[in-house]
Amino acid sequence: MSNYFKNKLKDRLTYCQDWKHSIDMYLANKEITKLADEEFYKTRPFLKFVLNIYFLPYNLLRLARYLRIRHEYKKNEIEMEVLTKKLKEDSFRVFPISNWTEVNIWEYIEQEEIEIVPLYFSKKRKVVVNSNGIFLLDDDRFKVSKKDQIENLNIRFRTLGCYPLTSGTISNAKTIKDIILELSNSKYSERSGRLIDKDVDGSMELKKQEGYF
Repeated sequence: MSNYFKNKLKDRLTYCQDWKHSIDMYLANKEITKLADEEFYKTRPFLKFVLNIYFLPYNLLRLARYLRIRHEYKKNEIEMEVLTKKLKEDSFRVFPISNWTEVNIWEYIEQEEIEIVPLYFSKKRKVVVNSNGIFLLDDDRFKVSKKDQIENLNIRFRTLGCYPLTSGTISNAKTIKDIILELSNSKYSERSGRLIDKDVDGSMELKKQEGYF
């Protein structure tokens, strides 16, 4: 593990420990206040009844906040355990963009002004259309059968892989902004254009959007 990541983990662990300490103090004070209230209202049951009704909305908010804190407290304990374990290990894997969607990637490309090969943008291209998809026809590598249709269509490629196993998609997106807008309304993954991927169309993208990673 590099010193950079080790220091980042130590910083995060310190933050978690400080947060736990502050919540422990809060819960301890809350318990003391509860005991004091019980002692005070022992001889004032009617007052306690009236105040409970009057402050019911406020008490419900306090209860919701308390439950949320307990939930965050448990998550914090788990995170501390994981961080402590990781710091004892020699190495571990980091996948910083494993949960990025296709739109996230294009937004980053736009932000950083990264140069992109033309095949990602829409253009009228000579293609072969068959039951497997739409394939670029720019040399004699593609073996055209009698069932295939040769057309000139506005297409682009959402993914680039081995030829001719990568299918294009009908599109008018000629800029990065156009691509982001197009993808925002799409339910299919870029991997749906790969013939070697047999999973359900859009499944990987849907898993990312649902927080699977």
